[in-house]
Amino acid sequence: MNFKIMLMTSITCISLLSWIPGYADIGNNSQTYEDLSTQSKQRELSLSSANELFHHAGDPILGNPHGKVTLVEFLDYQCSHCIAMDKGIQALIQANPNLRVVIKEFPIFNSFSFYAAQAALSANQQGKFALFHHGLVNLAGDINHDTLTSLAQRVGLNLAQFNSELDSSAVAAQISSNRSLGQELQLTGTPAFFIGSTYYPQQNNTVLVHFIYGQVNSRYLQSSINHF
Repeated sequence: MNFKIMLMTSITCISLLSWIPGYADIGNNSQTYEDLSTQSKQRELSLSSANELFHHAGDPILGNPHGKVTLVEFLDYQCSHCIAMDKGIQALIQANPNLRVVIKEFPIFNSFSFYAAQAALSANQQGKFALFHHGLVNLAGDINHDTLTSLAQRVGLNLAQFNSELDSSAVAAQISSNRSLGQELQLTGTPAFFIGSTYYPQQNNTVLVHFIYGQVNSRYLQSSINHF
């Protein structure tokens, strides 16, 4: 298998080579990752991109599902920077009762990343994403069939349903949709965050959001949350 090689920087896991068929690398950005991480960047998205980002059916949701502000995180469970950000995300959820967090499973590291994303989305099908997600980011040991099955048992998943949905068309479509959106948004690594109003006029052609790339102090995310 041709695995994707990753560059581990101080703030983000950067995709260099594609191991997923059909995934095209974006290439170097004109800004450094350090620049991108120091503060939020305003971006105008098309209405269709914003709807896909904030309101794609089946996306796992943490926090208040009806919150007026939405934070979207693209993550890979094998990315150390994503794992390091989890405590900050949980703290933001606790501090902001109107915060809705959408998780975009974005497995770019290797085949085990893809397997973990499949498992998390399978758990979401049973309404237990939050428990499974928490277990994954705190997993001791490697990600493999045994550790994911053990985690599924611990959080009370129906194992027969869990295993059948791992390779389901619904789970595959969800990951494919996230991958396509990531390419459209020119993401080259994880974690990546988009923050904006949950509800926005559908008659507008564009939607303004804040974009923060990489592992950052959660105060940068809080500042963007406050903006909306």
